[in-house]
Amino acid sequence: MIDPVVSLSIRAGFALLFAVSAVEKAKAPSVFILQLEQYQLLPKSLLGVVGASIILLELGVATLLITPLYYEGVLFGTLLLSVYAGAILINLLRGRIWMDCGCLGTGGEGLSYWLVIRNLTLLTILLIALIPPGQRQLLWLDYWTVTLTIFATSIGYLGLNILIAANFRSKMWWG
Repeated sequence: MIDPVVSLSIRAGFALLFAVSAVEKAKAPSVFILQLEQYQLLPKSLLGVVGASIILLELGVATLLITPLYYEGVLFGTLLLSVYAGAILINLLRGRIWMDCGCLGTGGEGLSYWLVIRNLTLLTILLIALIPPGQRQLLWLDYWTVTLTIFATSIGYLGLNILIAANFRSKMWWG
């Protein structure tokens, strides 16, 4: 068993991540479809349906993670992160690093093994939420801890993405 604060922090943090990801994709669906097309893994006829499905799945995962059905949310979330890591890896092996990953809009990260490592790390952290939480009563301080944890990890995640994008741009600039 793990402390319920740890479980709630992980689930709420990933709910935020999947929700923001879905909203960013939904704000510019034509850009997201173009990003999917650049992966060259799907027939063009399926891009619209798959793009809409990914957005709905991400919203579904975000919702499930903050409900009593969080176990299913963790499973679908790890499936999505696995597919994303696999798609990035396939294109890296093809030598296609120049395209935007499509993770959170158009951040200009390009494709790199860092993104694969990031997604596998996220997947591993999300799997921790499958460990049953203890049954202790949560106090007001616990909710404050969850809020600060989500805030701090969100800043860390954004900072990591900025570093990955800067690394990609420097490689493109300097060859």
